[in-house]
Amino acid sequence: MNDCEYLIKVKGLPIERENTLYKLCENAYFTLEACMIMPLVFMVILFIMYTGFFFYNKCLLKQDTYRLLLRAGQIKNASNEEIAEEIRQMDSNWYYDKYVMCKIGDKYIEVNHDNLVIKQSATLNVNIPLLEKWFGADVWELGTTVEVKRICPTGIIRSRRKLEKLIQKENEQCATGNM
Repeated sequence: MNDCEYLIKVKGLPIERENTLYKLCENAYFTLEACMIMPLVFMVILFIMYTGFFFYNKCLLKQDTYRLLLRAGQIKNASNEEIAEEIRQMDSNWYYDKYVMCKIGDKYIEVNHDNLVIKQSATLNVNIPLLEKWFGADVWELGTTVEVKRICPTGIIRSRRKLEKLIQKENEQCATGNM
């Protein structure tokens, strides 16, 4: 026997559908469902928002790292230390306010003659206790590692021309029989 039946039968209230108490009892199931479902729906919406922030920041982080390497790859006639310092200088002038709820971490820069490597990390703070329980941490970490091989087009063209001349010389020697 539910509460409405109890009030109607035991207390002797009339069973008429126009009775306000009957109408309240009949529609009370929505309150229970709302208090169970609405927080869950709210948490799912927050999870989707935080996931969107996470991927947005991850894309920005990768984009900024690639843009930095693209500019650093254009530096010519400099030592490894000068290139690394130039990358740090460009990075200090960078605009980082576009990240959403994200803290940018340290940059690791490695410069060899041919290779440039930049590793960048960042963290997204999750301030919602239920999401912290679901994922076991209140901080989501994102990071990217980008490696670029620097090439010198003029050096490649010169090497190819030298190789072509060598092959042509070998062909001429084979044709004349002077092996």
